[in-house]
Amino acid sequence: LVWPDLLELNNLLDHLPEPNIGYAGAYFRFLLGKFIELLPHREIRSALRWIREGLTTIPQFSLLRRVNELILLKAIEHIDNEEISESLIETLCALIIDDQYLNENKPNSLINPVLKNNSDVRRTLLRNILLK
Repeated sequence: LVWPDLLELNNLLDHLPEPNIGYAGAYFRFLLGKFIELLPHREIRSALRWIREGLTTIPQFSLLRRVNELILLKAIEHIDNEEISESLIETLCALIIDDQYLNENKPNSLINPVLKNNSDVRRTLLRNILLK
């Protein structure tokens, strides 16, 4: 793979297509596994910006919606990092404003259980969102 060693995250994100049905399995494994696993913490802010910029362009049932949630979960893991936390708050505010996005993803959300089960994360995010 050329990412993350030879290809910058922004170039990768800008060129992520919907999967070709013949290669869907490998593509899913990369995006939902290796991509998130190998996403360096220094690139999380860029990934969060990609989420904010693509809110209205990603179809409801796209694999990329799940990638968005996995990026959000990875960002929550680094909530103590001030820069990542600030970018995460901006992204969550954009998602809250785009109510349609939240409603479309609510039943299968990966984020909701994390927020429901981790009161420290929930409090930190809520406090920062309200102060924004």
